[in-house]
Amino acid sequence: RNREYMTHPGAVGVLAFKTPSKILLVKQFRYPVGKFTYEIPAGKLSKGEDPLDCVHRELEEETGFVAKKIRKLLSFWPTAAFSDEVIHLYVAQDLRPTRMNPDDDEYIELVTVSPARLETLIHQGRIQDSKTLIAYLAWKNRSNSSTRR
Repeated sequence: RNREYMTHPGAVGVLAFKTPSKILLVKQFRYPVGKFTYEIPAGKLSKGEDPLDCVHRELEEETGFVAKKIRKLLSFWPTAAFSDEVIHLYVAQDLRPTRMNPDDDEYIELVTVSPARLETLIHQGRIQDSKTLIAYLAWKNRSNSSTRR
């Protein structure tokens, strides 16, 4: 029996805190869904690239910031039914500005939101991107569980 599936080098996403109460999102037009989306900064791994190196690169390219502190949240398969892609999610803090340098085909608008506003956008259905949902909810779950100890 034959199976068709897509191979993919993997990707990263980063929940980046400009301040303890401000999260950086990128707004960009996504042709497959025909809409502008709000997403965490993210990007595809180059073949053999370490995910942490990719996080540093994509954060600076898409937001114009570098982070002193980056920690891993989790990794997940976004579509295990038809692709071997793994997305590695991180949290970045202690940001300092550098220079935004998006790819030639990327038209990105940087948006800053509070965690409460991000959650409102999720509940309104205005954020439907899986890596953004998973990163935020994983961060929120860890933050809540650490305050309950």
